[in-house]
Amino acid sequence: MKGDLGGNLLMSRKWIDGMGKAFIASVGVCFALLLTGGITARAENVEVVPFDKITQEDLDKAYGPGQKYVDKVKDYKYANYINELLKKYDTITFKSGETFTLEYSMEIPSDRAITINADGATIISQKGTVSNADFTITDYQAIKGLSINGGTWKSSTNEGYKGSSFKLAHGQNISFNKMDIQNTNMGSHSIEVVACKNVVIDGCTIQGLGSASGREEQVQIDLAAPGTAGNFLSGAALNGATCQNVTIQNCTITGNKGIGINADGKTSASSVKKANGGKYPNKYHKNITVANNTITGQKGEGLMAYNVIGLVVTDNNIVSKLSAKKGNISAGIHYLNQGKGKKMTATIKNNTVKGGKYAIFVGTNSAKIKKVVITNNTTKCKGAKGNSAVDVSGCKKSVVKKNR
Repeated sequence: MKGDLGGNLLMSRKWIDGMGKAFIASVGVCFALLLTGGITARAENVEVVPFDKITQEDLDKAYGPGQKYVDKVKDYKYANYINELLKKYDTITFKSGETFTLEYSMEIPSDRAITINADGATIISQKGTVSNADFTITDYQAIKGLSINGGTWKSSTNEGYKGSSFKLAHGQNISFNKMDIQNTNMGSHSIEVVACKNVVIDGCTIQGLGSASGREEQVQIDLAAPGTAGNFLSGAALNGATCQNVTIQNCTITGNKGIGINADGKTSASSVKKANGGKYPNKYHKNITVANNTITGQKGEGLMAYNVIGLVVTDNNIVSKLSAKKGNISAGIHYLNQGKGKKMTATIKNNTVKGGKYAIFVGTNSAKIKKVVITNNTTKCKGAKGNSAVDVSGCKKSVVKKNR
């Protein structure tokens, strides 16, 4: 019996020794993959250099080993090289002190979070700057995370790009941090987010370029509707999804309008043929905060906020330079219900607001707003004598006090 037990123990030791060696071998393989990037390439931080400074080593990182310089760099656009890196690496860093020129947008993949570092770098855009790689994915899954940090973002022309430079849809966990953005025409959008949640724009300078007769906003918060995003979304992606949990803070924003939060209502794009508005007039954005910014609308509102449940506007300096003759859209802040929803609430406090006919205008084209609180604001308007700087109507409950 003891012999049998000893034999079994001996076999067990041999089995354990064998498994141990197999485990060590497998660890070695994994370690080798780690060194070669086979497992963690997407977690690495790759530094990018300008077009004329790309080496064979840089090409290998983007396209894999063996690609010749003439095959890839001279035959492909520089933006294509960047997009190849984005497919493989979670973090790309534009080298500080260098200038980079993009022929078209960097495309953000949908399978993981991406970080773009650009502190000290200058990025010049000929067309778009950053966009989805896939505009067909919905349910906030088209972008799993995106953080853009620093950088001076310019246009290749004095008039700026006539389109949305940073155009993102159906994404989540997105942040723009300490960026200087001056690459978009006054008639277009520097930043356009459509049907996104958990978005932060913090510490950015956003300045429209050139001139345009329209009243487009430099920062646009939008819903996925044919009348608001039908120029680049289609099919199932036009599902009426709205933006949630958006914070714009510590920024300086100047445009024909500063910030626009859109509804699919009576003022939708001209492509919407129905006289009573768009396809999703009763969809609402939720939890939008605008805090500690300087916002200027040259030809419209500083802040236009339609169909928002849970709007907080605090500690800003907001100006509309539009003539009082243009009515409500000359307000510094314009908060409006375009749909039949009855849950809209807003808190507007501790701001300095200047406008045309009004400084702050609150109203409805449909159902009543549930509640607004407008307190401790310094207001001024250029309207005709007798017009109040703060005009509130169409609310079930309103608290308007201690405004100067």
